[in-house]
Amino acid sequence: MTPNHPDGYRMRDHTPRERAALGKAARATVPRSSPAEFAPGPKRPDPLKITGKQSATRAPELVPIRHGRMTESS
Repeated sequence: MTPNHPDGYRMRDHTPRERAALGKAARATVPRSSPAEFAPGPKRPDPLKITGKQSATRAPELVPIRHGRMTESS
């Protein structure tokens, strides 16, 4: 845990009860489900194109291993 809160309040100076109240207040403004909503910016590069360009400079026999490591695991 960082000693300072992003908005500048020193969290070490608050009691556990005060920190809990601050967390509940933050949840009221940012719901827990909000991280599930992702909208990439319009200027964000295509990750598949980047990976394809990088693969062109790598040893061909190692590219499938790299792709396998980047796949989603279940």
